[in-house]
Amino acid sequence: MVIAIATLSGWLLGRERKSYPMNGLAILLALLLVWMSITTLTALSPALAYVKWSLAAKILVMSLVTIPLMQNRTRLHALVWVAAASIGYYGVKGGGFAIVTAGAYRVSGPPDSFIGDNNALALALVMVLPLMWYLWSQSRLRAIRYGLLAAMGLTTLAAITTYSRGGLLALLAIICVMLLRSRRRVALGLAVVVMAGMTAQFLPAQWYERMMTIQEYESDQSAQGRLTMWRMAINIASDRPIQGGGFSVFKDKAVYPRYNPGATTVRDVHSIYFEMLGEHGVVGLSLFLAIGILAFRQTTWIRRRSRQHDRLHWANDLAGMIQVSLVGYAVSGAFLTLGTFDLYYLLISMTVALKQTVERTLNELEAMKDAVADRAPAAIADPVRLSVGQ
Repeated sequence: MVIAIATLSGWLLGRERKSYPMNGLAILLALLLVWMSITTLTALSPALAYVKWSLAAKILVMSLVTIPLMQNRTRLHALVWVAAASIGYYGVKGGGFAIVTAGAYRVSGPPDSFIGDNNALALALVMVLPLMWYLWSQSRLRAIRYGLLAAMGLTTLAAITTYSRGGLLALLAIICVMLLRSRRRVALGLAVVVMAGMTAQFLPAQWYERMMTIQEYESDQSAQGRLTMWRMAINIASDRPIQGGGFSVFKDKAVYPRYNPGATTVRDVHSIYFEMLGEHGVVGLSLFLAIGILAFRQTTWIRRRSRQHDRLHWANDLAGMIQVSLVGYAVSGAFLTLGTFDLYYLLISMTVALKQTVERTLNELEAMKDAVADRAPAAIADPVRLSVGQ
């Protein structure tokens, strides 16, 4: 709260230009915040809903504030460093813990946080790996590059030793996409092969036993419990298709007899998609999906328009790695209740700011091109006078 107040005060009192981009993705973010506020007012469990709404509203508000603040390369690059270092700290720490314990214990995040659960930590680590790769590609100092390589290796090991099956699927997904997106496919491919070989020899038998249950979901109690909760989300949406049940509806015992009869325990829904459907109805899920799809389209636009300009190679790389992180969220999030995960919305804000920066740079390059074109006829007509004037 203190940091938020300082940030907002500094921005409002500062002399820099204050404008908000009329970008479709930014508008969707604002609409999602409005819709979540409406579903909170109509929630089946108002007291529980308000607690989660308060947290989600802070995340979305600061995500919206991030967009006008990050309108140049320097600030965007610094923001990537902050995100990568904040989550990467637990990746390096977790990777070191895995080495010391030979992978015999699950790596978990800090208690009472978004990433306290081992599955949530796995998702966060997977999402920052592409950001680390971007920083590595942009760094020129050898010490920083070696440090980032070591951090990526330890973070990958930490993600694997969370024993999260969804995290493993997301890790495999981002590796495939990174190989397609990166301009250093050979170096990345070799690093993946070496890392995979070393990790395969390192992991204990219980890790393989845990991962093999992916193929045995019909007899796995955890998987069956998730399927039951997904049906509950569908039942809620069928009864309340527009507004859903509101935040934290899955944590209210009172609604279970109606929407999940026979359930003996209260559980999380364990899917960002069914979470949004059950809590915010078809409208909320549609807004949520539209944000992800449009973010992917805008990063594709950035990559296409920046590919031919040396001044924008950094933007091309960053957009590609944001796409990889979004893929990781979409895959692992299918098994986690993290529809309001702050790192995801930070990436969305980053996408909007990056697009604005690229558009502005392209306009500047076009203006320079037009200026040169306007001077060319004069140079041909009177080269001596133009030379003297210069």
